[in-house]
Amino acid sequence: MKMRYDRRYPPTTNSRREAEVAATAAASLVGDDNVKRDMLPSMAAEDFASFLEKKPGAYIWIGNGDAGGELHNPHYDFNDAILPLSASYWVRLAESVLSKDGAAVGRP
Repeated sequence: MKMRYDRRYPPTTNSRREAEVAATAAASLVGDDNVKRDMLPSMAAEDFASFLEKKPGAYIWIGNGDAGGELHNPHYDFNDAILPLSASYWVRLAESVLSKDGAAVGRP
């Protein structure tokens, strides 16, 4: 009997600077106490990892609250109430990155 093991996904590893920009954008909306910057590593596979091999970036999780089961199971219930916060996060992140002074992304 033979076993075949395929390495299909690289680890999803955030770039330090981009992770801080993302965390700062989130904290500006929900407060620093509500942003976890020291998450334990996860064994979840994510195709975004392939992007992070080519360009610096950050993969974040926006909490779903206690709306129902874990992702990828039949009892999962997406919390629609987080949609406005999620959209606001992306706007805040874009504003931060595209700011004229560039301070958020470390440009001179």
